[in-house]
Amino acid sequence: MTDIADIKAETQNAIALLDTAADLTEKGRLVSIRSLKEMVDSICRDFRNADSDERKTLKPLITELAAKIDSFGVLTAKAFLKLKKEFPDYVA
Repeated sequence: MTDIADIKAETQNAIALLDTAADLTEKGRLVSIRSLKEMVDSICRDFRNADSDERKTLKPLITELAAKIDSFGVLTAKAFLKLKKEFPDYVA
């Protein structure tokens, strides 16, 4: 069993990564969030392995992470559309 504090810390790190990526994307910078997939996979696996009481404790933080992922997806879609309008010959 994974320690709940470890899951919280990893989830907070993932949220911080998304916040930084969003800030950079909003400034027009290209970012890679490749490491985020592995982090989220690990968080989800540990969450599934946690007992029911621990999952209840973690739910608000996991919900926040999911919202950040969704928000970043919207932000990147908007950034892509902006690039497509500005550079129609270069963006498919």
